Amino acid sequence: MKKLRIVSLVLLIVGIVLLVGVMVLFSLGRINFGNFFRVEKQVEIFSKTESMTGINEISLDLASADIRIVPSDVEEVTVTYKGPESKKDDPDITVEVKDGELKVMQEKTNFFYLFSWNFTQRLVEIEIPESYAGELSVLNSSGNLTIDGDYTFASYYSNVTSGDISIDRMSTADFVLSSTSGNIKIGTLKTDKFDIRVTSGDTNVDELTGDGTLKTTSGNVVILILNGRADLTTSSGNSTVREWKGSGSMHCVSGNLEVFIAESTDDMTIGTTSGNIKVSLSEKAAYQIEASVVSGDINSDIPLTFTGNNKNDAHGDFGTDPANSLTVKATSGNIRIAA
Repeated sequence: MKKLRIVSLVLLIVGIVLLVGVMVLFSLGRINFGNFFRVEKQVEIFSKTESMTGINEISLDLASADIRIVPSDVEEVTVTYKGPESKKDDPDITVEVKDGELKVMQEKTNFFYLFSWNFTQRLVEIEIPESYAGELSVLNSSGNLTIDGDYTFASYYSNVTSGDISIDRMSTADFVLSSTSGNIKIGTLKTDKFDIRVTSGDTNVDELTGDGTLKTTSGNVVILILNGRADLTTSSGNSTVREWKGSGSMHCVSGNLEVFIAESTDDMTIGTTSGNIKVSLSEKAAYQIEASVVSGDINSDIPLTFTGNNKNDAHGDFGTDPANSLTVKATSGNIRIAA
């Protein structure tokens, strides 16, 4: 306990000394706080064009900038960087082509930069022809990522720490997206395999075709059309699939689940710890249904056999010759099954 007090006293003294030192330097004109918080005029720092011949991989590794990828009318890739005027003669972003890879890289933040915040918006715009069929990899610590157009990539990987992600149309064999903080908006995605992980933010997809995993920690998920086998997991937030042709699972710790199953191809599991569940079935679906709640009610348009003291278990068949199972479970919440 005595040692802890000594450490606390030392830290307090150091803090006071640093504060007094900064105040003294400021009074002597040695520190200009205008250098710490700046907003400069945004200018075009450079624009560089490379032939697409021989390029089979495009990778971006940025620290702080918005990224926008747009289609090019010619078989060339053009990288345009807009940012603070002070970087005009000393760009912090470089572009190079080596061994078939086009690299766009930004200098990492150093220690002194932590005490000098430049709020001038940085934008990296990359024009890529839609005929490009190689790999695309994007790393960005802070900034939005926007991909317009209709691209077909060999593989796609993005990891954005802070910023929104918007993708128009994309086809790829392997799709990996990771986001720590920010909203996700995807138009049409066709892939053999996908892995989407979001820590905080809403996820909206118009159409998703493929097999894979979508996992969010905090945020709502809305998928209009889903084709394939998918495992959807949410810790906190509501999840909705407007039309699902396929199989897989939907799970939530805290939040409501809603799904319309248009066609069943294999087993489906839907469950929540705290929240309501609504499952709607089309005439093309066929299931052996098992439903159960610990605290809540089960309501169904489909004739089911109820068991348990509080009728908290139900089972029955739906459709013609059902070979697949539909399991619906809620710990605390109601279950609604409609057809």
